[in-house]
Amino acid sequence: KPPGGTTVPYPIHACASIDCPTPVLQLALLSFAQEAFETDASGELPLHKACVTDHVAFVITKDADSPFSPLNIIQTLLYIDPLAPMFPNKKGQFPLHLAIAGDMDWEGGVGDLVAAAPDIVSLPDPVTKLYPFMLAATKNCDDGIKQSAMRLIENLEELIEVLNKQGEEAERKAELAWKTRDEKERILADEAAVKKWQVLEDNLLNLENAKRIHAHEKINREVSSCDTIYRLLRTMPSLIDGGWRC
Repeated sequence: KPPGGTTVPYPIHACASIDCPTPVLQLALLSFAQEAFETDASGELPLHKACVTDHVAFVITKDADSPFSPLNIIQTLLYIDPLAPMFPNKKGQFPLHLAIAGDMDWEGGVGDLVAAAPDIVSLPDPVTKLYPFMLAATKNCDDGIKQSAMRLIENLEELIEVLNKQGEEAERKAELAWKTRDEKERILADEAAVKKWQVLEDNLLNLENAKRIHAHEKINREVSSCDTIYRLLRTMPSLIDGGWRC
């Protein structure tokens, strides 16, 4: 089942609905090629399904000598059915609307969809009533990634607070050990304190790296979002005066 629990009766639709392993998708395309042109119960082609799924794997090539191969799943489905981007589902949504609503950026597949059917850029999403560039402007931040990163940073900060207390306690024990005449106890206490502070130092570095990575990813997402919006508007500049349709 794809996200949302809707049953997909066709192998190619099923493959397009998940981040399917390349060999499985290849087999489905070779064995059930005709299904790439068929719609499911929701009136969607495999391309519609692929547009709302985060695909990372590369799939079959259209030509061994092609400089553009290998193709990702969006490009593969477009190659098989070039008219698919112009086909709406039962809600009236085109693959471009679904792709942008699913946080796909220009390089991830939006650019390929626009190149295949540029006129769709001028059609508002019937569900949100927003033009594609407006829809893209509402998707400038992946909340899931942001929340996960913030949880990681918060957990590291809590861990560092605990480790700091443990380090202070280990140091206090080391000072008490030096008041005894047991040399072995002194050495063990010193070693324990050093280890505690080393763990704390390592996690401070982890925290710094986590914050740096989070900031870098945030910038990359914002740049990617702006690039997608700019390219959509560049495809149809007149949309700036189009406003919002109810």
